[in-house]
Amino acid sequence: QGICKNFPFVVLTSNGERELPAPFLRRCLHLELRAPNEQKLQRIVDAHFKTLDEAARQRVATFINNIITRREQKSEYVATDQLLNAIYLITQPAAQVELSTPLRENDSTTLQDFILKTIAEI
Repeated sequence: QGICKNFPFVVLTSNGERELPAPFLRRCLHLELRAPNEQKLQRIVDAHFKTLDEAARQRVATFINNIITRREQKSEYVATDQLLNAIYLITQPAAQVELSTPLRENDSTTLQDFILKTIAEI
C-alpha cells in the first residue's frame, strides 16, 4: 500500500435548488458564476448549431432576447442545457409556430412559456 501524494480535485455544480449540508459546504470553495449575457448565449448556440438557416437564426435571436428579458424582469434563469434543448426544439421544421402564439384555445400559455417552465412547475 502506498501513501496518497496527490489528492483529487473535484468540481461540483449546483443550480441552488437543493440545500447542501453545512459540513460539506465548509470544505468547499464556493464560486458563483455570472449568468451569460446575450452575446455569450449566442456564441454558445452558434457552437452547437452550425447549420441553422437565416429564419432559424432569427427565431434563436428572438428566443435569446426573451430569455434575457425574463431574467431581468422575473429573475428566471435558464441553464445552458435547457437553452440548447429549447433551441433544438424551436429550430425543428415541425416547430414553425411562433414563440408568442398560445398553444391552445382558452389558454394563454405560449410555446416559449411552456419551454421555459421549470421542472418544479411541470
